[in-house]
Amino acid sequence: MATGKLLPGVSMAVCDTTGKILGPREEGELWFKSPYTCIGYLNNPTETEKTFQDRWVRTGDLGYYDEEGFVYVVDRLKYIFWHCGNQVNEKRTIYKVESFVT
Repeated sequence: MATGKLLPGVSMAVCDTTGKILGPREEGELWFKSPYTCIGYLNNPTETEKTFQDRWVRTGDLGYYDEEGFVYVVDRLKYIFWHCGNQVNEKRTIYKVESFVT
């Protein structure tokens, strides 16, 4: 299922692991750029350098777009999310929950 189309002023590129821009229906990492994009993480130059490149934001989402411009997100490349001010590794959390239940 598509997540929708881009808003005016937002650019997107689907890139492979080398940063090469891919075409319609080719899966890769979703990169976004807009006048509203932040320029980095506060006090975290390492993650800023990995995530923000020339005003592009590397989302860590795996997806593609179709010929009509609809965007599809199919997976995550990064399994880290923020919860209550802490970074949580989704894969590790799932493993711990499964280990606790079984």
